[in-house]
Amino acid sequence: MKRDLSRSRSALMRALKRAEQALNSKDDATAIRAAHAIATVVGSVVKLVEVSELQARVEELEARVAELAGTKMRSRRTA
Repeated sequence: MKRDLSRSRSALMRALKRAEQALNSKDDATAIRAAHAIATVVGSVVKLVEVSELQARVEELEARVAELAGTKMRSRRTA
């Protein structure tokens, strides 16, 4: 999943750079479409960052729960 998020983030950053170039177009319609694309890409990047951070937190919690469960199992065996 981390690899997928990384690839998605890279693709979105490439799209953002292309849209930034189009933003400088002398054609107003192109510049407006580029601005819309930038807003969309930025929203997607923010969501990706949030998902990535949440994934890391969930993995940390899962590891902690597994650790605590292992500790309880070991203490029951020795009791």
